[in-house]
Amino acid sequence: MNLIPDPSRPLPVGRALAAIPESVYEAIDRGEPEWALLERLTAMGEMGVLAGLALALSDFQLGAGGAGRYWQEAGALLDGLDLKTPADVLAVMQQLMARPVASRLASLKLARIEKLLGSGVPALLRSQGLEQLGLQPMILWHELATGMRQKPDDKTIAFAMKVFDLQHRIATGRYAQFPTSVPIVADLRIARVSLSSGLLRPTDGSVQDAMANVTKEGGFDANVVREVWASVAEHTQGISLFRVDSLAWQVAEPVHRLRQQDEAAKEAVVQTLRRYHAPDAIAHVMGAEMTAALR
Repeated sequence: MNLIPDPSRPLPVGRALAAIPESVYEAIDRGEPEWALLERLTAMGEMGVLAGLALALSDFQLGAGGAGRYWQEAGALLDGLDLKTPADVLAVMQQLMARPVASRLASLKLARIEKLLGSGVPALLRSQGLEQLGLQPMILWHELATGMRQKPDDKTIAFAMKVFDLQHRIATGRYAQFPTSVPIVADLRIARVSLSSGLLRPTDGSVQDAMANVTKEGGFDANVVREVWASVAEHTQGISLFRVDSLAWQVAEPVHRLRQQDEAAKEAVVQTLRRYHAPDAIAHVMGAEMTAALR
């Protein structure tokens, strides 16, 4: 399946995103499945930040319950614990990988955690700390990508840095000073919203069919997804794509489920934004833009 960008769509989508108040984006972030645990981890200092990165790097190929269950299970394992060393982080991750929600590709995931712990990231966290790294977070981003031997815009690297951004917000009350054009976390949900919003369109068949088919191998090109959202970022008036990612992630599932019912899909986006106290007019505009290609 070939998906191509629609150059007319980044501007209206970006403008709609720019109209959403910052307080709404902050509330949306607090609604992410990882937020509650990140609050606890952040209170543990540098090892809590390291654990946040480890959990983010392993948040893929999840079992039943998905991300919500994954972060809940991690939280249960951390009850009563205070992480003091990288060995403590590894021990928790080993226990988590034995749980059904995380056990798929467990050996691969644990090898990635060992790579993280053996990289320059722990020393960087120790020497500079969360607040200082937040002033120049790309230093951590590049150290993480180098240590993991991945591209900086790879999905798990980008998500790990989003988790760092959330922990910085929890610790300091401010988001880290990332460039606006950080790569979006190009996963299945973002690919589906890229289609429902019309940012991408299939060369053959319906948008609804394309949204279903992106579950299949080769269903979307992550580079194309990142590029089209980078175009959106040019019109968001400084709103980070990390904030946009949180919104898109939360509306993607209901929009996909209701993709054959365009008005219901639009209303699902509107209701999500209302839940986070977005002004009604703004919620309706965003709902229309997120589902424009379903009509």
